[in-house]
Amino acid sequence: MQQLKRLAIVAAATASIAALNCAAATAAEPVRGGTLTQIIPTEPPTFDCHATQTSFVMQAVGPSYSSLLKIDPAQYPKIVGDLAESWDVSADGLVYTLKLRQGVTFHDGSTFDANDAKATFDRIMSPPDGVVSVRRSELVDVASVDVVDPYTIRFTLKQRNVAFANVLANPWHCIYSAEKLKENPNYPATEVMGTGPFQFVEYVKGSHWLAKRFDNYFVAGKPYVDEIRSNFVGGPALIPALAAGQADAMYWFVTPPQQARIAEVQGDKMVFDESPLNSLVFITFNTSKPPFNDARVRRALSISLDRHEADAALSRVSALKGATAYFAPGSEFTSTPEELAVLPGYGNDIEAARTEAKKLLAEAGVPNLKFTITTRNLPPFEPPTIFPIDQWRKIGVEVEVTKLDTAPYFAALNETNFEAAVEGYNFNNMDPNDVFQKFLPGSSINFAKNSDDVLVDLYQKQKVETDPAKRRDLAQQYQKRLLEEAYYAPILWNRRITVNKSNVKGWHNTPVFAVGADLADIWIEK
Repeated sequence: MQQLKRLAIVAAATASIAALNCAAATAAEPVRGGTLTQIIPTEPPTFDCHATQTSFVMQAVGPSYSSLLKIDPAQYPKIVGDLAESWDVSADGLVYTLKLRQGVTFHDGSTFDANDAKATFDRIMSPPDGVVSVRRSELVDVASVDVVDPYTIRFTLKQRNVAFANVLANPWHCIYSAEKLKENPNYPATEVMGTGPFQFVEYVKGSHWLAKRFDNYFVAGKPYVDEIRSNFVGGPALIPALAAGQADAMYWFVTPPQQARIAEVQGDKMVFDESPLNSLVFITFNTSKPPFNDARVRRALSISLDRHEADAALSRVSALKGATAYFAPGSEFTSTPEELAVLPGYGNDIEAARTEAKKLLAEAGVPNLKFTITTRNLPPFEPPTIFPIDQWRKIGVEVEVTKLDTAPYFAALNETNFEAAVEGYNFNNMDPNDVFQKFLPGSSINFAKNSDDVLVDLYQKQKVETDPAKRRDLAQQYQKRLLEEAYYAPILWNRRITVNKSNVKGWHNTPVFAVGADLADIWIEK
């Protein structure tokens, strides 16, 4: 715990600092003009929304794209129209009909219509050769996507999905041009061209990303600022840049110690807004590689983690906070303390759990287990990597660390080229469909590569269940099964502390990085 203790020294600086009021809370009327300079800690490994799960992509390209429906950042998690102005659901819940806005144009001047929406979702569901679609499993319930007329599109489902509107509002489902997809199905990976509030101007690798106001944006009067300049600043230079006022905002997150440092220099010139973050950090075990194909090994590693100690220690030095298993604190599906205490890895007797863990490793024939854990080469991944390694030493397990930059890290996950990996995933909402899709056997974003008919059955049952109490019970059963089989070992949830200059208005902090990433509501007070 020595490294964590050293980190904890910094935490004392935050004890007397409270988050200031949200920068969006203002009675003034928005004004147009100016440049918003934001910091993005890492450059995007691709420009394609459909091909990745790293939020740095959406922070860069998000201002240039729209989706059919969207989550309103000012009223999270309310779903409103975006390119669709209205939608209807059939009585049996199997048909979703969306009426699309007319007069919408892409940044190249071409007209948006239902063909573009269909081509986009066809690409997500059945990606052509050479196209990566990490969220195609979210659309497995779709039987067909049909163009009813140029401004009406219909989704017909194979079975009821009580949360399908969330799928249509997924901000990662950026709408692309059917005409350009026909010419080159993989154009979004290298070219940014959508219907969003800002039009792509340039990307200078190692420096910045620039987008300007799209004057033909379909929402009257928006966006407010003339351009968005995103500077790529990471590592040790990140906080000094914010503390020196070299940027207007960073909408990823800062830690409490970093908040203290910025506030000490900038005073009330910078404002902070804290929100829960639907981002769970967990260990993924590659079940296709021994000994992680043995549930005894996985379970031993999971139950030996003292998550209560993690919550107390890491919340002081990082954005991590909340040991509540597979649902974030405060959700209607979150386990009560009593429910949580009986789940594997969440009891109150850690010594008994470690004794059981040693016994399980011995039974599995690996009493002196050694393996390598893969993690991202980013500061927020340091505490959740250090902590489990320290915990596992207490049961005789030795772990080496491989740190990878963003692109090779995700390549390792996609190619299942790891033994265990530290993952973080930001869910759009706390509906079980969205949360459990990540951990569902066969899912395109399930990197544990496990098979489990029990999980598949429970997922299907909860997806069609309309009774809230019964659905919650099914969700609890799914969570229990995940913890018993330990394909993953949850560590902690996150929180999101954003920072911007006090004259930057219109920001609404949400638990989701991609929600509000279009920055259409931001304006600068003169």
